[in-house]
Amino acid sequence: MKDGQATCECLPGYQKIGTNCQAQDPCRSSPCSSFAVCKTLGPTKYECTCKYGYQGDGRICQPINPCVDNNGDCPENTTNCKFLSPGKSMCVCKPGMTALNAALGCTSTNQCRQYHCDRNARCEVGPDETIRCVCKEGEIGDGRNCYKALIHEISEQNMRGRLLGRLNIAKQMFGNSQ
Repeated sequence: MKDGQATCECLPGYQKIGTNCQAQDPCRSSPCSSFAVCKTLGPTKYECTCKYGYQGDGRICQPINPCVDNNGDCPENTTNCKFLSPGKSMCVCKPGMTALNAALGCTSTNQCRQYHCDRNARCEVGPDETIRCVCKEGEIGDGRNCYKALIHEISEQNMRGRLLGRLNIAKQMFGNSQ
C-alpha cells in the first residue's frame, strides 16, 4: 500500500506497462557473445549458442580453425591447410607441387617437366596422378602439340624450315574456304 492505495509490483523478469505486467525479453540486454545467438526460453531464461565456425558456451565463443586438427583433412605429405575464416579452410599444394584439386593430394611439378608439353600448353596432374598436357583455349591438339587456326599454322610452316614456300597451294586451298 502506498498513500492508502493498493499497488501492484511485477515479478522479476516482468515490466509494468500501464496497469499490466509484461514479460521482458532476457536476450534484449545482449547477454551472449557477439558470435552467438540468444534464444528466449522464458521471462528470465535464455540460451546462448555459438554461431557456425565458433565454439564455446555461448557467452564466450572462439573461432574454430579447422587447420589445427588433422591438417584440416588435407593430405599431410603434399598439402598445407590454409585458414580462410572461422570454420572454413582450403588445401593448397606445398611449394614444388601441383594438382587439379589439392584436397585430393598434389604431385611434384618435376613430373610435368619430364612430360614435354607444347610451349602453348599447361601440364596438369590428375587425382590419380596421371599427367596430361592441355592446349590453351582456342587452340587444338593433344597438348604435346598445340595448333592455332589451321590457316595460321599453314602460313607459319610455309615461312620457315624445310616447308619454306612449299605450302602455297594448301594456303590458297584453306584460305579460300574460310
